[in-house]
Amino acid sequence: MKIYGLYGKSGTGKSYKSVEAVSKYGIDAVIDDGILIVDKIHVAGSSAKNERLMYAAIKKAIFFSEDHRQEVIDAIRARHIDSMLIIGTSQRMILKIIERLELPKNVQWLPIEQLQTDNELMIARERRNKGYHVIPIRPIEVEKTYSGWFR
Repeated sequence: MKIYGLYGKSGTGKSYKSVEAVSKYGIDAVIDDGILIVDKIHVAGSSAKNERLMYAAIKKAIFFSEDHRQEVIDAIRARHIDSMLIIGTSQRMILKIIERLELPKNVQWLPIEQLQTDNELMIARERRNKGYHVIPIRPIEVEKTYSGWFR
């Protein structure tokens, strides 16, 4: 399996640009904030965005819980995935996810600055400061994946 690691600071538009990276590199699946996404559909895991505390969100994003980790491993193994994009705030975080999910350690690194212009980075930061989140799944999947967002 070919692994791509898209990394950059929080609020820099990684999830937004992940759609472009998936298309450009022909990537089969995405790991973003604790969920496995295939064809823009949430297929396994639970989102770190549902966590109220930062510490709990980080643990969720790196698959700290054995049940969460195993659910995603089983879903990956059940599908024919030749390539995967893992989104994280740092290379270290992505390597931790790779280790926890028992994925190949050979990573093609994609810093967000390689995909975003300076203007796009500025816009992403402004939107994040306003509380907006981009989610690389189909709109119909949002409510199922991110409980409580519409209440």
